[in-house]
Amino acid sequence: MKIHPSAVRLKLQERVSDLIVSLASLASALLDRLWRPRNDTLAEVFHSWLDRYPLVRELLLEVRSFFHRIQMLCKERVWNEGVYVGPAFEFEPDASGFLPSCAETERRNLGIEKLESKYPWACSTDMVLFLSGFETAGEIPSCILDSEFEESFVSID
Repeated sequence: MKIHPSAVRLKLQERVSDLIVSLASLASALLDRLWRPRNDTLAEVFHSWLDRYPLVRELLLEVRSFFHRIQMLCKERVWNEGVYVGPAFEFEPDASGFLPSCAETERRNLGIEKLESKYPWACSTDMVLFLSGFETAGEIPSCILDSEFEESFVSID
């Protein structure tokens, strides 16, 4: 039985991906430990120093985010499977008996296109994070959003 070269290549990439996850997990654990406030004086001094230098704080957060994003990219196999935006078609046929294209998927695609046009350097993990926010917003009942929206206005009476 002959194994196809692309299957060997994929298996090798999966092993490398697992190794990268391990290394990124170690680096992110170290940064997370440094970042999380603890009850020791050194951590308090470090956090108060970061408060005086917001650019340094944000750059460190980006580095920390980098390792978590690498983990996400490899653990979720985004590098191989791509970003799932939803079904192409609705599950119920329309009046003419055809399956219409899925409006929710079309909105997601449009959102990704707008994101890519504004940030051409955006990558697959950015799309996964974007779609996660998109899904979360869809899970919130509109009545809750409406009441919070109304409460955000201040009466000038």
